[in-house]
Order: sequence, then C-alpha cells, then structure tokens
Amino acid sequence: MSLNRYRYVIAVSEHLSISRAAQELYITQPALTKYLNKLEEELGLRLFDRTVNPIRITYAGEVYIREGRRILELQRRLDQQLSEIAQMQRGRLTIGINSDRGSWSLPILVPLFRERYPHVELNLQEGHSRYLEEEILKNHIDVAIGTLPVREADIDYLVLSDEPIVLAVPAEHPIARRYDLTGNSPQTPYLLPPEWLNGQDMILLVEEQGMGRVARQLLRSHNLRPNVVMTLKNNTTALRMASAGLGMVFALADTAARADLLKPMAWFTLSDPVFCRQTIAYYHASFGLSPLAKEFVELWRERMGRDGIGKGCRAVAATPREQAGDDRGAGALQKNLDNPPLPEL
Repeated sequence: MSLNRYRYVIAVSEHLSISRAAQELYITQPALTKYLNKLEEELGLRLFDRTVNPIRITYAGEVYIREGRRILELQRRLDQQLSEIAQMQRGRLTIGINSDRGSWSLPILVPLFRERYPHVELNLQEGHSRYLEEEILKNHIDVAIGTLPVREADIDYLVLSDEPIVLAVPAEHPIARRYDLTGNSPQTPYLLPPEWLNGQDMILLVEEQGMGRVARQLLRSHNLRPNVVMTLKNNTTALRMASAGLGMVFALADTAARADLLKPMAWFTLSDPVFCRQTIAYYHASFGLSPLAKEFVELWRERMGRDGIGKGCRAVAATPREQAGDDRGAGALQKNLDNPPLPEL
C-alpha cells in the first residue's frame, strides 16, 4: 500500500487548498483532485467538504488524518531501525561457545564488542559441540566458536587459528620421572614415543566435546591402547583431575597454561611439529554470516589470534634418563608397554 494516500490527504488538510497542496507535493492540481476522488470512492466516505471555500475536513477526514500521521511515523521509525541494523548500529547477535573456551575468551571479547556496538543485543549460548550444531540448524545461534570436525553437512565454517594439543602427565608419573623437566612447559612439550601411552591411565572428554573427538583421533592415528579411567565433560576439570594423579589427558596448550593445577605436570607431544586442531567459526550454510557475526569473528581473530598463549608451542626432543640410572616405576611402566589393555574410547 502506497503511503502517498496519507501524505496527499495530510498536505491538503494542512493547506485547506488542493492547489497549494499540489504545489507542495510537486504534482498538478488535476492529478491531486483525481487522486482524492478515487480515494474517497474506494473508502465510500468524504474526507473533505469541497463545496465550501476554504475546504473543510469531515469527521471521517479527521480520523483518517490522525491515524495516517501515526502510520507515517511508524514507517519512519521502521526505516530508521532498519537503517541502523544495516549499519550495525542496532541488532541482535547470538553466539554459541563451549563453557571452557567461553570462560577465558568471552571476558575479553564481550566488553570490546559492546564498546563498538553498544545498542546491539548480544546473547550467549554455552554447550558442547553437538548441541551448538543442533542450535545452529534450528536458527537459534548466528555463529558458534569451536573446532573441527563438524558433523552436519548444512554447517559451513571459517578457520580462525591453529591450537596446539599437548599431553598432560603428572610430574610424579613414571614416564615424566624419566625426564629432566627443566624448561618443560605447555609451550615447550617434550617429544614422547607414542607407544609409551599403551596401557597408561588416561582421562578423556566425552565425544560430544571437540577435545574428546580430537583425543580419540590422536589415539587411533597412533594405534594406541590406553586405559581409560574416566570420561568427563569439562576440559579444565579433566586437566585438574590429571594433576591430582588420576591419569594423563590431552589438553590445549592455552588451557594448560591457564589452569589452576593441584600438582606439577609434565607436558608432552606425540609428534613434531606439535599436533594442532583448528579453531573455527561455524554457521548455517544456507544463511551465511550476518554483518554482526562477521564483526564478532574479526574481533576474535584480532584479539584471540594475538593473545593466544599456544601460538609459539614447539616440540622439544628431550632425552629420557636411562632406566638403569633412574628406574623409579620402570617395572610398572614396562609391564604396561608389554601388555596394553584395550581402550574404551
């Protein structure tokens, strides 16, 4: 419906003259008269009494003009809000992320995003990878931050960065005690023979979690058979349980560097270069990224790419102590290497 029907009538009401209203509207008087005649015919009501001079507004005309002004104001406000959305001055963005990653990244990113876009409503949904993928397909999440792989064919992604994965082993573990741990850290993990993991107690994340999938991928790629002692949902919890001496665990170098550990840990890698998983921004393939989602992704790249603790992670080819010189726990270690149990992955 054209809004001119309201603009034309309001102009006539303000001038009480069709000729002066036509001049303001930059149309001819006959064209405006014809338009009013057609409109009144459609309504079945007279908006103006044109038998007097100046013309008089009828009661129906008063109602039409009053509500017409409201309609024009609503349209003006709608146009303004849509313009603000197009210019990202206003809008709504829903971000998905797992709780571990969110605990250290969101306190950095959310204040920065709100500073740049103070009138944008920012919503957060936390959950494991599978849940976030389901919410994206339901259009409940605009963009999620996670890791490869993704399960759903209708989800597309952008790679944000590489995240080094290290093996966290209690410093008192027989494997760790074979090394001089001076200089050992999540950023300088020692290169470990993969077969030494066979039979060792290990903590895994549930497969719905990205780290859970990555850990299983690493074990399968090296054909390893650890003894899985527990399966957890939280990366930090798993790392702290490992630091309590309950087993070894794969962890992000970033998470390992930030974690409040109960006891000292040793850090290893099964490959050189250090295996990395890819951090991604993923979204519904049919809809792509909204302008606001693109801004959040760029902010992530800008800040988390710069601040990522694991960026400089590199493998160190440390030499283990000879068992004859330091055989603490060597018997148990050799027994596990010779008779590895089958894992429950």
